[in-house]
Amino acid sequence: MPKIQKISITTYELYVQPQISQKLHDDAFVDVESLLVKKIAETFSKEENEALI
Repeated sequence: MPKIQKISITTYELYVQPQISQKLHDDAFVDVESLLVKKIAETFSKEENEALI
């Protein structure tokens, strides 16, 4: 019969603080917000995958 025991798992916080001015956001020729969201999602995914391994 398998033993069940309590373990502690250390957790870490992952956050982002993008640095972009409101003027650039409003006046940019390309969709800066979408580019930031895509880059942030890629970075979070990579960091989470590395932490899981």
